[in-house]
Amino acid sequence: AGVSAHLAIARGNLDLRGAELGGLQGTVDLRRRDSKVTFVADLRGSRLAFDGTEVGAAAVRADYAGKAVTLDGSLGDVARGVSLRFSARAADLAAVPAVTLDVEARAGAEAAAVWRLLGVQAPEAGSVSFGLSGHGKLAAPGLPRWAGIAGLLSAGEFDGDVKLKAQDVTLREIASGLDANVAAHLALHHGEAVATLPADASLAARELRAPRLGGRAGFLPPDRSG
Repeated sequence: AGVSAHLAIARGNLDLRGAELGGLQGTVDLRRRDSKVTFVADLRGSRLAFDGTEVGAAAVRADYAGKAVTLDGSLGDVARGVSLRFSARAADLAAVPAVTLDVEARAGAEAAAVWRLLGVQAPEAGSVSFGLSGHGKLAAPGLPRWAGIAGLLSAGEFDGDVKLKAQDVTLREIASGLDANVAAHLALHHGEAVATLPADASLAARELRAPRLGGRAGFLPPDRSG
């Protein structure tokens, strides 16, 4: 016995909690035969907006077959201040899932709606880039599938590299002209995370600004430029 389903979207619009994806099109295919399930979704939208602020287009492709799943996608536009590209692979889902992950993201001051979505105050100027790549295992053998995300992470292992770069960032009441370039190795083993920083990590600011700490701000010199 078998079953198959095919969904084609010629023109659609998705609106969910302040995020809107317009010009939605793509296909979704589902097949089940001899207890084997395959799923392929290829979706894209020409207009992605958060709280009415357009950030560009979006695309995602998901592929599931047997014991493996792949996920690739992108959203945003660098010219509009935000971009995200991600790629994930997982194999041996029935036993101990082995995963690989590759993420590159950039957000600028002009993408204030995205910063609000992340729960972080947007910088007044500049941009921040973030990268993550690595591989690991989601859970140890014998862990119940219903353990949840926290359980999977606490029992899993992951080794990867993290990159953080800030370019001429201005943060209100903190600093202006902030430049940072940090590349670290991240290891997660059984709920414990360890980050190893190289010797050439750099952080510089054109001007430091006194935070609102009352009398505690007296340790900052009157001239904080340079």
